[in-house]
Amino acid sequence: MQADQKDAEASERATNDPTLQHGDIIATGKGFFIFTGKDEERRPHDFRLVPALLTSIVREAARLRLRLSAVARDLRGDRWLAATF
Repeated sequence: MQADQKDAEASERATNDPTLQHGDIIATGKGFFIFTGKDEERRPHDFRLVPALLTSIVREAARLRLRLSAVARDLRGDRWLAATF
């Protein structure tokens, strides 16, 4: 399966996700989109392209979430606490 086909399938799954709620942001091969619909029946106009500035903020927030998850895992494993004493 080629990368373009995988991207298309991932975008299709994201846009048809029945758990999407108004305001959710999804990532597609064409960028980030915000779901503005109200029901499970998806229409093309239910998704609005996130502006470029907000896209960079969303990406940075995702990176920070990953970092915080790593810190939380370290804290649960007491690695951080052992390293500080």
